[in-house]
Amino acid sequence: MTAAPDGYQRLLLVVNNSIPGPTLTANEGDTLSVLVINNANVSSSVHWHGMRQKGTNYMDGAPGTTQCPIPPGGSFQYTFNLDQAGTYWYHSHSGVQYTDGLKGALIIYPTNNPYTYDGESILQISDYYHTPAAQLLQFYLSNSRYLPH
Repeated sequence: MTAAPDGYQRLLLVVNNSIPGPTLTANEGDTLSVLVINNANVSSSVHWHGMRQKGTNYMDGAPGTTQCPIPPGGSFQYTFNLDQAGTYWYHSHSGVQYTDGLKGALIIYPTNNPYTYDGESILQISDYYHTPAAQLLQFYLSNSRYLPH
């Protein structure tokens, strides 16, 4: 998607046309099932940061390690049990795609919550670069002193 979060327009990798991606909420003990359809022109994946994946290692979203990357035009159904409450995040584990916007929050509410509160807010902070992350990575790994435009 082309977007301009700070007024500078460029192509970003997004989830459901939003930056960051939508906040996913569930309850401890639920089964999370998310169909990822890769409409980008590069392979991708989704890593569920902080999830233990006990018995579902193949749902961890680490391409080349626990799953094959999702090719352009392909899809993958992530399905696993939520056995731990807390606030987590999901993000691409392919290259540095999360820097280009492919990320979001995952909240798992405890089954026996001893706390009461009036509300909650999620604040996601990240850098926004005018240069796509793949070009930045190539620059950082090179001997060049000049940043690509």
